[in-house]
Amino acid sequence: MGQPFTVEWEGELPASPQVVWEAFTRHTAGWYWEIEYEPWAGGAERGLTRGGGTVSVWEPPRRFTTRAESGSGEVNELDYRLRPAGTGTVLSFTHRGVITGDYDKELDSCRQHTTFYRIRSQCSGLQAGGEADSPA
Repeated sequence: MGQPFTVEWEGELPASPQVVWEAFTRHTAGWYWEIEYEPWAGGAERGLTRGGGTVSVWEPPRRFTTRAESGSGEVNELDYRLRPAGTGTVLSFTHRGVITGDYDKELDSCRQHTTFYRIRSQCSGLQAGGEADSPA
């Protein structure tokens, strides 16, 4: 039986809500790895989780949620809420799920990638009209 977890992060990103939306839904390789989403509620997610998932909320450029469940009981749900803030965007992010493996190790890993340290430069480049870079 797995253990539930929730990791939350909120902060300002240096780009408009539309640019941040594009970074999370179309240019993921620039800050994470290549992930594809079918752009509608009920659409498929490919690449974020091993078995794929489902887009459960698609409200550009305000809210995006994707959810995946594995046969072993793991659950992975990512919820992005965006709101304008001056020339930037406040992102409220919640990562919920159920961990069936090494809880402490997997939770620590989740917390580390939830800092969004790479998305800041990605948004800056996209805001300036640049292309998404692949991660180093």
